[in-house]
Amino acid sequence: MSKNFLKSSIENASLNILLQIGFRCLTFVLNACVLRHVSQDEIGITNVRLLLLESTVLFLSREAFRRACLTATTQHDWPKVINLIWLSVPLCIGISGVCGYVWLNLLEQPNISLTLHYKFGVWSILISCVMELCSEQLYIVGQAFLFVRVQKWSECLDFRLVLLLWSFLKQGFMKQLLTDGERYVMTFFNTLKFNQQGVYDIINNLGSLAARFLFRPVETASYFYFSQLVHRDVPIKKQIEQDSNRIKEVVNVLECLLRVNSSIGLVVLSFGQAYAKLALYLYGGSALAVGIGPIILKMHCLSILFLAVNGIIECYAAATMNITELNQYNVEMVYLSVIFIFISFVLSSFFGGLGFILANCCNFAFRIIQCGRYIISQYKNTNYSPLKSLIPKKLFLMTLILSTILTLYSENIYFENDKVFHVLFGAILFFITVSIWLFEEISTLKFLN
Repeated sequence: MSKNFLKSSIENASLNILLQIGFRCLTFVLNACVLRHVSQDEIGITNVRLLLLESTVLFLSREAFRRACLTATTQHDWPKVINLIWLSVPLCIGISGVCGYVWLNLLEQPNISLTLHYKFGVWSILISCVMELCSEQLYIVGQAFLFVRVQKWSECLDFRLVLLLWSFLKQGFMKQLLTDGERYVMTFFNTLKFNQQGVYDIINNLGSLAARFLFRPVETASYFYFSQLVHRDVPIKKQIEQDSNRIKEVVNVLECLLRVNSSIGLVVLSFGQAYAKLALYLYGGSALAVGIGPIILKMHCLSILFLAVNGIIECYAAATMNITELNQYNVEMVYLSVIFIFISFVLSSFFGGLGFILANCCNFAFRIIQCGRYIISQYKNTNYSPLKSLIPKKLFLMTLILSTILTLYSENIYFENDKVFHVLFGAILFFITVSIWLFEEISTLKFLN
């Protein structure tokens, strides 16, 4: 059964990655065209304020249901679970009403010279969110039955599922605040003007491509896998005694994911320093490649490293914590959210968009420490230490450092006059770096196969 979960999770993540790459390539081309014909003020209104409304409503309405209902799927009485999932629709309507009132009446309204259809945009997003939640039960059932062939229907501890749902719902509020915290600060405290928000969002979207088409599908599949094989209410030492092979596989998968994700983050950080300016030049033209834009994107590469590690550690923690631990984690998230909002406000007031990136790095670092402590305590007094896989191999690390130095030199000499050579030079170093990683991590790849 555990092998089936692993195989299905890998297949699901691979398919999602391929689909995301296809969609992102299309949107990359479309956005590159839009950026040359739409003002930065309009981009700020649409991509920051309106999309923040969408992400807030959808995340708070469905994330808790997905996490709770995809836990231990073989033990659910699915007709009852489906009835529970339908509660996401009235929840979405309620959240939409509150958010719609805030967005239309409490927030500063964009000047009519910037956009004529702000109210129409708000209502369109709210209605589309409610319509999307009407199909949520199909998504969750499809997700569960695609991976797991239900062989035993038993009575499901329903009240316990509701308690788990409530824990994830509380966690969802805090996680959404931490995920889109900079957009909330921009929207509610007006630390950046609309045109500055537009520039920040363009750079943030470009820098987040790896997270969206690679990390997110892997995290989704990983959460499903861990939630099926690790029992929330049973200590890990007891689970090792009951089925050591199953826990050994879980640890190996966790170590593998941490090693792969952290390596990708290190590669992005290394090569992003010399190619951030070129990426902005190709994406939005010369206007975007000057000023503070390249500096923000370079710093964003550091946040991608933190994001890569945090995503796996946090999804493992969410998939394996019992209800008491989840509630304790939610309390810690409250304090972290307050600290994050304060840091974002202070740093953005002094450094503008760069301050938000710095605040995000602090945010991810704190969350890694939180979940890392949980994993360490979980495997205390066992033979397993999953977090050791975060330490990169020596040859790979040395290659990254050398590549960073050489590509920065190439940018300084060839960027203005010979961009093609600059790209080819980086491609060669990238190929060498990846080859060395594959050589050192051959055991990792064999395990995945």
